[in-house]
Amino acid sequence: MSSEDNQQLMFAREVQGFIKAMQQAAAQQQWHQLRSLDSELVVLLQRLELAQFRDLAPRLKPLLIGHYQKLLTQLEQEQAHIKQKMDQHLRDQEGIKAYQTSLDGN
Repeated sequence: MSSEDNQQLMFAREVQGFIKAMQQAAAQQQWHQLRSLDSELVVLLQRLELAQFRDLAPRLKPLLIGHYQKLLTQLEQEQAHIKQKMDQHLRDQEGIKAYQTSLDGN
């Protein structure tokens, strides 16, 4: 195995580890970790532009982008779910206040 092949293999493993870390952080709702993974994604994509990794780019770039887009969709769904819960909480609070007001005779 040549030095270049070894570098490519190590980089591919690094990408695989990154994807796993991204999936784990999302599953565990570790939003602060996802923020740091954003910058790591940028670095990985930039490294794919280097000469020694250009052969990997056609396979790894779509993989990275696809997983990131899936993550964004998941985050948007989570955000919508939280918004829905907050809206329900506000409606419940308004109902409780109205009920308390009716009990007080006001």
